[in-house]
Amino acid sequence: MKNIKVVWFGVGLILLAAVVIASTLFLINHFLSGDSKAKQPAAVQCTSKGTAHIVTIQNEEANPKHTNGKLCDTLTITDNDNKVLLIAFGPHDDHQPYDGITEQDLKQGQSLTVTLNQAGTYDFHDHIGDVIQGDFTVTK
Repeated sequence: MKNIKVVWFGVGLILLAAVVIASTLFLINHFLSGDSKAKQPAAVQCTSKGTAHIVTIQNEEANPKHTNGKLCDTLTITDNDNKVLLIAFGPHDDHQPYDGITEQDLKQGQSLTVTLNQAGTYDFHDHIGDVIQGDFTVTK
């Protein structure tokens, strides 16, 4: 009988430890993290388009690497390499949507266009190779 009490006491401790660990992870992920997704400004509704900015990817390089734009401008990223790219917004492995797009495949000659509807500085990269990188800054 004494062995059964010891076993149940051990099981209780394991369950308590699991609850404490799960609660800690929940708090970190939902309230204490410096999650940049929560800090993104709200998207504005653009009724007309501004300046068209173009980024060309060739020889595994984005040209230009940095683009400055204003709210309601557009940014077009064109794949001129001879391979498929997976263009993603945000840092590698922490993709964040921009203009409703988190990532998109581009074959040679294809383009991706987003409306610059959120102020701030944002990264994009080729998720497959993670060599091609660039960013853009959007101001009011």
